[in-house]
Amino acid sequence: MMRNRHRDFQRIFDEFSKYYDLAKGETEYYDWINALRLDESKPYGHSREEFQWAKEMMRYLREDSENKYYGCLVGLPIRSMNNNVYRERDLIAAALTLKGKSPSMQHNDAYWLKNQNVIVIDAKYEDGAVEAVLKVPLTARAPVNGKPLAELIDSGGIVNVSLEGNNNGAFEFTDPPFTLLTSDVLPGIPLARIKPLEKIVSEAFQTLSQSSNNTRQEKRKMKITLKMKEESDPAAMGKQMKTPTFTQTLMQAEAQAPLGKTAASEAT
Repeated sequence: MMRNRHRDFQRIFDEFSKYYDLAKGETEYYDWINALRLDESKPYGHSREEFQWAKEMMRYLREDSENKYYGCLVGLPIRSMNNNVYRERDLIAAALTLKGKSPSMQHNDAYWLKNQNVIVIDAKYEDGAVEAVLKVPLTARAPVNGKPLAELIDSGGIVNVSLEGNNNGAFEFTDPPFTLLTSDVLPGIPLARIKPLEKIVSEAFQTLSQSSNNTRQEKRKMKITLKMKEESDPAAMGKQMKTPTFTQTLMQAEAQAPLGKTAASEAT
Protein backbone atom coordinates (compact mmCIF):
# COMPACT_ATOMS: atom_id res chain seq x y z
CA MET A 1 0.00 0.00 0.00
CA MET A 2 1.33 3.42 -0.88
CA ARG A 3 2.18 5.55 2.14
CA ASN A 4 -0.30 8.38 1.47
CA ARG A 5 -3.17 6.36 0.03
CA HIS A 6 -6.20 5.80 2.23
CA ARG A 7 -7.43 2.21 2.45
CA ASP A 8 -10.61 3.17 0.55
CA PHE A 9 -8.51 4.26 -2.40
CA GLN A 10 -6.17 1.30 -2.06
CA ARG A 11 -9.22 -0.89 -2.63
CA ILE A 12 -10.14 1.14 -5.72
CA PHE A 13 -6.54 1.02 -6.97
CA ASP A 14 -6.51 -2.77 -6.55
CA GLU A 15 -9.73 -3.04 -8.55
CA PHE A 16 -8.24 -0.97 -11.39
CA SER A 17 -5.08 -3.13 -11.29
CA LYS A 18 -7.09 -6.35 -11.33
CA TYR A 19 -9.28 -5.29 -14.26
CA TYR A 20 -6.31 -4.01 -16.27
CA ASP A 21 -2.71 -5.09 -15.67
CA LEU A 22 -0.70 -3.23 -12.98
CA ALA A 23 0.87 -0.59 -15.25
CA LYS A 24 -2.33 0.11 -17.23
CA GLY A 25 -4.39 0.03 -14.04
CA GLU A 26 -2.19 2.67 -12.41
CA THR A 27 -2.51 4.97 -15.42
CA GLU A 28 -6.28 4.57 -15.59
CA TYR A 29 -6.58 5.03 -11.82
CA TYR A 30 -4.73 8.37 -11.83
CA ASP A 31 -6.62 9.54 -14.90
CA TRP A 32 -9.79 8.98 -12.90
CA ILE A 33 -8.38 10.61 -9.71
CA ASN A 34 -7.32 13.72 -11.63
CA ALA A 35 -10.54 13.94 -13.63
CA LEU A 36 -12.62 14.00 -10.43
CA ARG A 37 -9.95 15.98 -8.53
CA LEU A 38 -9.95 13.63 -5.57
CA ASP A 39 -7.52 13.46 -2.65
CA GLU A 40 -6.59 9.80 -2.27
CA SER A 41 -5.15 10.36 1.22
CA LYS A 42 -8.66 10.95 2.61
CA PRO A 43 -11.62 8.56 3.08
CA TYR A 44 -13.60 8.11 -0.13
CA GLY A 45 -16.66 10.00 1.15
CA HIS A 46 -14.55 13.05 2.06
CA SER A 47 -12.06 13.05 -0.79
CA ARG A 48 -13.26 16.01 -2.82
CA GLU A 49 -11.42 19.30 -2.54
CA GLU A 50 -12.90 22.07 -0.39
CA PHE A 51 -15.16 24.42 -2.36
CA GLN A 52 -14.86 22.38 -5.56
CA TRP A 53 -18.43 23.39 -6.39
CA ALA A 54 -17.39 27.09 -6.25
CA LYS A 55 -14.46 26.86 -8.65
CA GLU A 56 -16.44 27.95 -11.68
CA MET A 57 -17.16 31.22 -9.86
CA MET A 58 -13.47 32.07 -9.79
CA ARG A 59 -13.52 32.86 -13.51
CA TYR A 60 -15.58 35.98 -12.99
CA LEU A 61 -14.82 36.69 -9.34
CA ARG A 62 -11.18 37.36 -10.26
CA GLU A 63 -12.38 40.18 -12.50
CA ASP A 64 -14.22 41.93 -9.65
CA SER A 65 -12.05 44.87 -8.59
CA GLU A 66 -14.49 46.14 -5.95
CA ASN A 67 -14.89 43.03 -3.77
CA LYS A 68 -12.91 40.17 -2.29
CA TYR A 69 -14.30 36.68 -1.87
CA TYR A 70 -13.74 34.28 0.98
CA GLY A 71 -14.52 30.65 1.66
CA CYS A 72 -16.06 29.95 5.06
CA LEU A 73 -16.41 26.56 6.72
CA VAL A 74 -19.48 27.56 8.70
CA GLY A 75 -20.69 24.36 10.34
CA LEU A 76 -19.63 20.74 10.71
CA PRO A 77 -21.48 17.68 12.07
CA ILE A 78 -19.52 17.47 15.32
CA ARG A 79 -19.80 18.37 19.00
CA SER A 80 -18.47 21.87 19.56
CA MET A 81 -16.16 22.91 22.38
CA ASN A 82 -19.31 24.32 24.01
CA ASN A 83 -20.91 20.85 23.82
CA ASN A 84 -23.47 21.80 21.18
CA VAL A 85 -24.10 18.86 18.83
CA TYR A 86 -24.77 19.42 15.13
CA ARG A 87 -26.22 16.69 12.92
CA GLU A 88 -25.36 16.30 9.27
CA ARG A 89 -28.97 16.05 8.10
CA ASP A 90 -29.79 19.38 9.76
CA LEU A 91 -26.74 21.12 8.29
CA ILE A 92 -27.50 19.85 4.77
CA ALA A 93 -30.93 21.50 4.91
CA ALA A 94 -29.72 24.62 6.74
CA ALA A 95 -26.99 25.27 4.17
CA LEU A 96 -29.67 25.99 1.56
CA THR A 97 -30.88 29.00 3.59
CA LEU A 98 -27.54 30.83 3.80
CA LYS A 99 -27.51 32.49 0.38
CA GLY A 100 -28.27 36.21 0.64
CA LYS A 101 -27.63 36.47 4.38
CA SER A 102 -24.98 38.58 6.09
CA PRO A 103 -22.77 37.71 9.08
CA SER A 104 -22.06 39.81 12.14
CA MET A 105 -18.91 40.23 14.20
CA GLN A 106 -18.19 38.97 17.72
CA HIS A 107 -21.74 37.59 18.15
CA ASN A 108 -22.96 41.18 18.44
CA ASP A 109 -26.06 42.16 16.45
CA ALA A 110 -24.91 45.78 16.61
CA TYR A 111 -22.00 44.63 14.43
CA TRP A 112 -24.22 43.12 11.73
CA LEU A 113 -22.49 43.58 8.36
CA LYS A 114 -25.65 43.65 6.25
CA ASN A 115 -25.55 47.43 5.78
CA GLN A 116 -22.04 47.14 4.36
CA ASN A 117 -23.18 44.60 1.76
CA VAL A 118 -21.06 41.79 3.19
CA ILE A 119 -23.13 38.88 1.94
CA VAL A 120 -23.13 35.12 1.33
CA ILE A 121 -23.39 34.72 -2.44
CA ASP A 122 -23.74 30.93 -2.32
CA ALA A 123 -23.47 28.00 0.09
CA LYS A 124 -23.59 24.24 0.02
CA TYR A 125 -23.06 21.27 2.29
CA GLU A 126 -20.08 19.45 0.79
CA ASP A 127 -17.32 17.13 2.02
CA GLY A 128 -18.61 17.03 5.59
CA ALA A 129 -19.08 20.77 6.13
CA VAL A 130 -21.30 23.75 5.33
CA GLU A 131 -19.23 25.76 2.86
CA ALA A 132 -20.16 29.37 2.10
CA VAL A 133 -18.71 31.95 -0.29
CA LEU A 134 -18.68 35.40 1.33
CA LYS A 135 -18.45 38.65 -0.64
CA VAL A 136 -16.61 41.43 1.19
CA PRO A 137 -16.55 44.88 -0.46
CA LEU A 138 -13.17 46.60 -0.24
CA THR A 139 -15.01 49.56 1.32
CA ALA A 140 -16.36 47.44 4.21
CA ARG A 141 -15.00 48.30 7.65
CA ALA A 142 -14.77 46.10 10.72
CA PRO A 143 -17.17 47.65 13.26
CA VAL A 144 -14.95 46.58 16.15
CA ASN A 145 -12.03 48.81 15.16
CA GLY A 146 -12.85 50.58 11.89
CA LYS A 147 -10.15 48.78 9.90
CA PRO A 148 -10.84 47.55 6.34
CA LEU A 149 -12.54 44.19 6.84
CA ALA A 150 -10.76 42.44 3.95
CA GLU A 151 -7.36 43.57 5.24
CA LEU A 152 -8.23 42.31 8.73
CA ILE A 153 -9.10 38.88 7.37
CA ASP A 154 -6.06 38.71 5.09
CA SER A 155 -3.68 39.67 7.90
CA GLY A 156 -4.99 36.98 10.27
CA GLY A 157 -6.93 39.38 12.47
CA ILE A 158 -9.98 37.26 11.72
CA VAL A 159 -9.40 33.49 11.44
CA ASN A 160 -12.57 31.77 12.65
CA VAL A 161 -16.30 32.06 12.14
CA SER A 162 -18.98 30.93 14.57
CA LEU A 163 -22.44 29.79 13.56
CA GLU A 164 -25.66 31.17 15.03
CA GLY A 165 -29.07 29.58 14.96
CA ASN A 166 -31.99 27.93 16.68
CA ASN A 167 -32.36 24.29 17.52
CA ASN A 168 -35.98 23.33 18.05
CA GLY A 169 -35.63 19.68 17.14
CA ALA A 170 -33.54 20.57 14.07
CA PHE A 171 -30.83 23.20 13.71
CA GLU A 172 -31.66 26.26 11.60
CA PHE A 173 -29.50 29.28 10.81
CA THR A 174 -30.79 32.65 11.97
CA ASP A 175 -29.96 36.00 10.37
CA PRO A 176 -27.15 36.77 10.93
CA PRO A 177 -26.35 33.08 10.41
CA PHE A 178 -22.78 33.25 11.63
CA THR A 179 -20.32 35.73 13.04
CA LEU A 180 -16.71 36.65 12.29
CA LEU A 181 -14.40 36.31 15.28
CA THR A 182 -11.25 38.33 15.85
CA SER A 183 -8.22 36.22 16.65
CA ASP A 184 -8.36 37.07 20.37
CA VAL A 185 -11.66 35.13 20.73
CA LEU A 186 -11.64 31.34 21.07
CA PRO A 187 -14.08 29.66 18.65
CA GLY A 188 -16.57 26.97 19.64
CA ILE A 189 -15.60 25.02 16.49
CA PRO A 190 -11.91 25.55 15.66
CA LEU A 191 -12.40 24.01 12.20
CA ALA A 192 -14.89 26.76 11.27
CA ARG A 193 -12.56 29.13 9.45
CA ILE A 194 -12.44 31.84 6.80
CA LYS A 195 -9.83 32.07 4.03
CA PRO A 196 -9.52 33.85 0.68
CA LEU A 197 -11.39 31.69 -1.81
CA GLU A 198 -8.58 31.82 -4.36
CA LYS A 199 -6.11 30.61 -1.71
CA ILE A 200 -8.35 27.64 -0.87
CA VAL A 201 -8.54 26.65 -4.53
CA SER A 202 -4.77 27.03 -4.91
CA GLU A 203 -4.02 24.99 -1.76
CA ALA A 204 -6.36 22.21 -2.89
CA PHE A 205 -4.62 22.01 -6.28
CA GLN A 206 -1.17 21.90 -4.64
CA THR A 207 -2.27 19.17 -2.21
CA LEU A 208 -3.70 17.06 -5.03
CA SER A 209 -0.57 17.52 -7.17
CA GLN A 210 1.77 16.70 -4.27
CA SER A 211 -0.20 13.56 -3.38
CA SER A 212 -0.04 12.37 -6.99
CA ASN A 213 3.68 13.21 -7.30
CA ASN A 214 4.56 11.47 -4.03
CA THR A 215 2.84 8.28 -5.10
CA ARG A 216 4.46 8.36 -8.53
CA GLN A 217 7.89 8.91 -6.93
CA GLU A 218 7.29 5.85 -4.72
CA LYS A 219 6.40 3.82 -7.79
CA ARG A 220 9.47 5.05 -9.65
CA LYS A 221 11.75 4.03 -6.75
CA MET A 222 10.18 0.58 -6.78
CA LYS A 223 10.94 0.20 -10.49
CA ILE A 224 14.59 1.17 -9.98
CA THR A 225 14.98 -1.22 -7.02
CA LEU A 226 13.50 -4.12 -8.96
CA LYS A 227 15.83 -3.56 -11.92
CA MET A 228 18.86 -3.37 -9.61
CA LYS A 229 17.91 -6.75 -8.10
CA GLU A 230 17.59 -8.26 -11.57
CA GLU A 231 21.06 -6.97 -12.46
CA SER A 232 22.61 -8.70 -9.45
CA ASP A 233 21.17 -12.09 -10.45
CA PRO A 234 24.14 -14.42 -11.13
CA ALA A 235 22.31 -16.04 -14.04
CA ALA A 236 21.80 -12.67 -15.64
CA MET A 237 25.43 -11.65 -15.10
CA GLY A 238 26.49 -14.30 -17.56
CA LYS A 239 24.47 -12.66 -20.31
CA GLN A 240 26.49 -9.48 -20.66
CA MET A 241 24.91 -8.37 -23.89
CA LYS A 242 21.39 -8.49 -22.32
CA THR A 243 22.20 -7.10 -18.86
CA PRO A 244 21.88 -3.28 -18.55
CA THR A 245 24.44 -1.29 -16.61
CA PHE A 246 23.29 0.61 -13.51
CA THR A 247 23.41 3.89 -15.48
CA GLN A 248 21.31 2.34 -18.23
CA THR A 249 18.86 1.06 -15.61
CA LEU A 250 18.38 4.57 -14.22
CA MET A 251 17.93 5.97 -17.73
CA GLN A 252 15.31 3.32 -18.46
CA ALA A 253 13.49 4.11 -15.23
CA GLU A 254 13.49 7.82 -16.11
CA ALA A 255 12.09 7.07 -19.56
CA GLN A 256 9.37 4.80 -18.15
CA ALA A 257 8.34 7.10 -15.27
CA PRO A 258 5.15 9.08 -16.00
CA LEU A 259 5.36 12.85 -16.18
CA GLY A 260 5.29 13.81 -13.55
CA LYS A 261 -27.31 34.09 19.91
CA THR A 262 -29.22 31.13 21.26
CA ALA A 263 -28.04 27.99 22.86
CA ALA A 264 -26.72 27.08 19.42
CA SER A 265 -24.47 30.13 19.19
CA GLU A 266 -20.81 29.15 19.37
CA ALA A 267 -19.43 31.97 21.53
CA THR A 268 -16.71 31.05 23.97
